[in-house]
Amino acid sequence: MTTSYSPQFSRRTAIALGTAAATIPVLVRAQDATPVATPLAAPERTGWFSYGWDLTGTRATLDGVITSANAGSLAQIWSFPVEGPVSATPIIVDGVVYVGSYDGNLYAIDLYSGQEIWRYASGSDVIEPNLQVPLGITGSAHVDGDVVYVGDSAAVLHAIDRASGQVI
Repeated sequence: MTTSYSPQFSRRTAIALGTAAATIPVLVRAQDATPVATPLAAPERTGWFSYGWDLTGTRATLDGVITSANAGSLAQIWSFPVEGPVSATPIIVDGVVYVGSYDGNLYAIDLYSGQEIWRYASGSDVIEPNLQVPLGITGSAHVDGDVVYVGDSAAVLHAIDRASGQVI
């Protein structure tokens, strides 16, 4: 004795399957029409203008100066004393290093000599209540043209002239 199986669908099941099948092509067409952001070509520049090198967080330069072959032979050429801890990534633009410190200062330092060019006092050396340490400038600066931007622990954004170190 053989039995045959024939699936039985309720009207509700048939409508649900039909609606799902009809929706799939619409979703595919909607995905095809959704614009996708494409990165712009990097402008010709030298330096490390922002945290992570660029706004996409590349975190690397591809100039070939530092490679895996020569990384072991690198040596410190200078150090710079600041008046507090540093937790930010230094920014390097046109031979100048910009770095903030918990002491509330933003420092501009000559990349080649390690000498201070200018120091900007943000006035934000706020004392952290638990650790009892100042939390002035804890994040990285950003350079755009002739302006250095940096935020501080008092939630103030400072715009500083790159050449003079004066607030704009």
